[in-house]
Amino acid sequence: MDFVSSFTNQVVQKAMDGHWQRHSAISSNMANVETPHYKRQKVSFENQLGAAINRHRTRGMGPQGASNDNPLAMRANREGHFKIDNIPDSPANVDIFNSEESEFETRADGNSVDVEREMVEMAQNTQRYIALNNFQGRFFRGMRNLISDVGQA
Repeated sequence: MDFVSSFTNQVVQKAMDGHWQRHSAISSNMANVETPHYKRQKVSFENQLGAAINRHRTRGMGPQGASNDNPLAMRANREGHFKIDNIPDSPANVDIFNSEESEFETRADGNSVDVEREMVEMAQNTQRYIALNNFQGRFFRGMRNLISDVGQA
């Protein structure tokens, strides 16, 4: 088993990439707070990453039964049998979207950046990135300990 490219590590890496890009977008928003007609940038990836995780959990087989909350869906008889949607098949294939936010209010000069909102989002994004970084650090420290223990045996 390749622990370095494990599914969990792929998810963490893609999430860190997404939060890094979000940090850049928020920084750009704050730098352009006084630029007339500047449209706030946003980054999204969580829904697609969650869908990739869910696909991995079900191995592309779809839900196991039907109910009012869980409608009957097509089932593949093997992984990758058919692909009827745009859900990525692995975290590595998740797209990180950078776009202009159009539904946010603009000021009289056409700028849509709210500094307070950006500061809150920067703090939240930083906390999430640090948590992912700590998780990945613990994972690799555990791998190092495992390797050194095996080497001493």
